[in-house]
Amino acid sequence: MRLEADRVNGKRFYLMRKNPEKRHEVWVSEDGGASWSLPAGNAPFGGQEARHAFLVPFKNPVSGQGELWVSAGPNGIHRSLDGGRSFQRVAAGVVLNAYAMAAGLPKPGTQLPTLYVAGTLRLGGQEQDGVFASHDLGATWEAMTAPGRCPFTGQVNDMVADGREYGRLYLASNGFGVAMAVRK
Repeated sequence: MRLEADRVNGKRFYLMRKNPEKRHEVWVSEDGGASWSLPAGNAPFGGQEARHAFLVPFKNPVSGQGELWVSAGPNGIHRSLDGGRSFQRVAAGVVLNAYAMAAGLPKPGTQLPTLYVAGTLRLGGQEQDGVFASHDLGATWEAMTAPGRCPFTGQVNDMVADGREYGRLYLASNGFGVAMAVRK
C-alpha cells in the first residue's frame, strides 16, 4: 500500500492498494482520512504482473492544480486532474512498462516538474529499458541511462527525486542496493 497527500487540497489523501484480484486501486479521502471511497471512474491499474504501483502527486505550477500520476507496470502511466476521480493514460505508445515513477524539480529555465520513470519506453522506434525523464508532463522523454546499462530496471522497488538538486534521482532495487542517477 502507498499513501500520499494531495499537494493542493490539504484534506485530500490517496491510498493505493491491491484489490482481491491483485489489481491496484486508488482510494480517495476528502476529509483528512476519516473516510475513504473508490471513485466510480477510477478503474483498477495493472494485473498481477504489476508488482508495484506508484502514486505521484504534485502541484502544477502553471495551472495551480493538484495532479496525481500513477505508474502501473505494463499499463503504463496515468494522470488525474480531478482528485483521483478519473485517469487518462499518458504516452500510451511510448511508455510500455512503468515499474516506478517520481516527480522532481523542474529543469532549469522551465516551470513544470520533471517526471521520471524506470521502465520500458519506445524511443526512436526501439524499445529501451532504463530510467527516463520528461520535462513536459510526458509528451516527450529522454533516456537517463545508456541502453543496456541499467540491469535492475524491472527490480526497482522505490524511486525518489532529490528535492534540492535538479536531475538527481535515487532508486532502491530488489537486491542491487540503492543507485543514484543524475541528469544534468
